[in-house]
Amino acid sequence: MHDHALAAVAGVFHIMNHATFKASLFMAAGIIDHEAGTRDIKRLGGLMTLMPISATLAVIAALNLLPPAWTRATTLCVSSSPGRVPGASAYSPA
Repeated sequence: MHDHALAAVAGVFHIMNHATFKASLFMAAGIIDHEAGTRDIKRLGGLMTLMPISATLAVIAALNLLPPAWTRATTLCVSSSPGRVPGASAYSPA
């Protein structure tokens, strides 16, 4: 596989992965909003015990925000070789 094709695959993988975990976090926020009936953060305590499945799935999705997650790894793959991808920079924001 050529370097440009590999970079394109890594870029698409990064976008799909980012969209998946971001959508799941927004879905978790919507579930909490719907089930709790409020957005007041002071009244949302103890939801982990009341909604254990939703809390577990939200934690799994949130773990993708921490390095070394696949999202960060694919960003590094794409941005670490500026000579291979036109316009890419090794110092581009992740």
